[in-house]
Amino acid sequence: TIAAAATAVAMPLLLAAPWGWGRVWDQSVDYHRDARRYTVGEAAWRMVSTLVERNPFVVVTVVVVLVGALVARSQWRPPQHPWWQRPGTLFGTWLGLQTAALLVESAMWRTHVSQLIVPLCLLAALRLPAWRPLVVAWVVALPVWILGVGGIVRPGGYRGDDARLAARLDALPAHAVVVTDEPGFAWRAGLRVPESFVDVSVKQLEQGRITRADILDAARASRACAVLVTSDERFGRYPRLPGLLGDAGYEVAWRDGDGDRTLYLRPCR
Repeated sequence: TIAAAATAVAMPLLLAAPWGWGRVWDQSVDYHRDARRYTVGEAAWRMVSTLVERNPFVVVTVVVVLVGALVARSQWRPPQHPWWQRPGTLFGTWLGLQTAALLVESAMWRTHVSQLIVPLCLLAALRLPAWRPLVVAWVVALPVWILGVGGIVRPGGYRGDDARLAARLDALPAHAVVVTDEPGFAWRAGLRVPESFVDVSVKQLEQGRITRADILDAARASRACAVLVTSDERFGRYPRLPGLLGDAGYEVAWRDGDGDRTLYLRPCR
């Protein structure tokens, strides 16, 4: 136990050392601790919806196990160990603590919900029913899973305003750099974004890690010839940005029907 605890402490310190402990702490701890907060209700809804959309097989398995356990409760055997020594207590405590941690986390993203999968599976494994009801449940869950992750596994093409925007980006030279709060559009057009704009999440902007001055500096760089604003929570939060881009030689080249997204262009060098 002592060796395991010492290893758990030593490994993160050793792995962080090459990049500097201060930088790693700032980017992996302070960055998330100072993030925008969701309410507990919002976090709970994100948790449940993520589990259903992306992990329906786990969800239906747990439901089948619970239903089967309740139906067969008259056949339960008396426990042989005190409650604090039972596997169900251990796995249930793990699941409860992990769920509580996610609900009060500064900003719970969907990927964090994966931390619930292991304790859920271990709890379900304690009372797995016969294969037939499980297979039926998995067949029912299959279309839900396809709808939930199909776009991730095999993303489709753009449509409507997205297609028109993609066509404008496709027409830019291969060496062009795009300054944008939605890098996916640039990447799928085979274009680059500035290195410091790979992560343009709301957290970066709210914590001042990306500022209006940073956006303008990137837009004025020699290879930058496009600025794409897609969100009022990101680059759109700066009302003076369009005028400052105009001073830097940019003009509005495209705007979607709702006026939510705007592409600014200047001659590429």
